[in-house]
Amino acid sequence: MGNIKRTIAYFKRNGLTDTWYAVRERTDVRHMDDLSIFMKEYKGRIPLTEREKKRQQETVFGEKYTFSVIVPTYETAPAYFRQMVDSVLAQTYPVFELVIADASASDVVSKEAAAYKDPRVCYHRLTANGGISVNTNAALALAKGDYIALLDHDDVLEPDALFCMMEKLQEKEYAFLYSDEDKTDSDMEYYYEPHIKPEFNFDLLLSNNYICHFLVMKAELIKTLGFRKEMDGAQDYDLVLRAVEYLLNRQTGQNGDRTETMRSMHKIFRQQIGHVPQILYHWRCHAASTADNPESKRYAYEAGLAALSGFTRRLGWEVGTGHSRHLGFYTIDYRGHFWQTRPDVAAIGGNCIAQSSFTPYAKRILKRTGTLFGQRGIIADSPILDGKKMFVGLRQCYSGYMHRAALRVDVQQLLKDYSVWRPGLDISCAKAREKGMCLLYAPDWESLAGGKREDDRE
Repeated sequence: MGNIKRTIAYFKRNGLTDTWYAVRERTDVRHMDDLSIFMKEYKGRIPLTEREKKRQQETVFGEKYTFSVIVPTYETAPAYFRQMVDSVLAQTYPVFELVIADASASDVVSKEAAAYKDPRVCYHRLTANGGISVNTNAALALAKGDYIALLDHDDVLEPDALFCMMEKLQEKEYAFLYSDEDKTDSDMEYYYEPHIKPEFNFDLLLSNNYICHFLVMKAELIKTLGFRKEMDGAQDYDLVLRAVEYLLNRQTGQNGDRTETMRSMHKIFRQQIGHVPQILYHWRCHAASTADNPESKRYAYEAGLAALSGFTRRLGWEVGTGHSRHLGFYTIDYRGHFWQTRPDVAAIGGNCIAQSSFTPYAKRILKRTGTLFGQRGIIADSPILDGKKMFVGLRQCYSGYMHRAALRVDVQQLLKDYSVWRPGLDISCAKAREKGMCLLYAPDWESLAGGKREDDRE
């Protein structure tokens, strides 16, 4: 029933043609890649073995942090509340506190909380319901941990969620971290739609809050930023955007050069933002949740757009922002001079780059795709990079171009068996890479630069 409602809502927004392609994309299994097959056949994460649980429980970390898992509650269903609390108490990493800020008018949550005698469960009754941001700020003010973990009152964690975060923090003291997630039904019998996320991707974040759950942030940072009531519904997205802004502003304060900061921001992000590539969070879907029915909280998408617009405005970008045809996805129109707005992007111009034996076909393919080809050459006209297919059977009208296509493709260093059209061309772009820049390869680069090619040989 949920799928039918979402399909009808999609049809009303986008019309028959787009709806037809959206449905076909989700049911066509002929061109699925490994990730698509994994997502289709996904039944939930394999539970930890008792041996692995014991190993994790006995692990001694060099750097030990305390986590504060903060949960704002409001008239939470008793079964959901118990499952949420139990999932936290089942953590294999034991150094944490669970801070519950309850804004319920009834005693439904307080009665359930009273049954827990573990001193790590800290229940606090709020005097009024101020909304999700105000209530979360109340929990945040009570938290004493080194890192703050955000958990919704009807969702659950994997037992090694905090352990995996601790493992990642042994690399460095990240400003914030996030993991992969999936969805579960109201009874937690089925697990589906695994969200396998990339390492931090700035451009993807500008189009959608792909980070979502499980988010863990340094206490000092999140308490400095807090949650804003006017962003209720998209408060997490607003928080992440402002955290990114904070990191950029801090770097600018250190080097005194905003342009240089923006140019090297991808290096900054790699040093400050960590991704744990494991499904550690289960987002429960039920009639009232955004996960199951995006239409139920349209205000959240308006708040998300406001958060994005505010972010670009504070950075001084001359851009326009708007909704895409998909709920929760946004667009940015770079109205000003693109290279001044995004000095982190390096454009690489050139004609033909391909494996020697495929040179006659290279120009035609590059004009169509704008990508570099790997050591296997051209495979069924599918663009590939270092032998890996980048797009697998996706048609241009499929929404998958937005959901799964690479928003930016970083140039890879070519192997020795490649020929380069212009001898000595630095196709590995070492200088740009050292600055941490995002690399854009543009065969028809004069359309971007507004000039004429220096070398237009056939």
